[in-house]
Amino acid sequence: MDNLIMVTNRPKFLNKDLESATIALCKCDMQIKARQFDIAAILADVDARKLYVDDGFSSTQEYAHSTFGMQK
Repeated sequence: MDNLIMVTNRPKFLNKDLESATIALCKCDMQIKARQFDIAAILADVDARKLYVDDGFSSTQEYAHSTFGMQK
């Protein structure tokens, strides 16, 4: 819902190219936030099922950091 508010309540720009760039960035921001929820759900499943253990990781955090460079 915050993303929808951000997109509809943002300033309008006189420069048409800047306006187009701003719209594109807003769409990207919404996609990024949606992907963050997907990533969190996958990592929650990895954690709940301790899928990292067989491959020598001590935690989901270590797995995510070592494999993808993710940090808390």
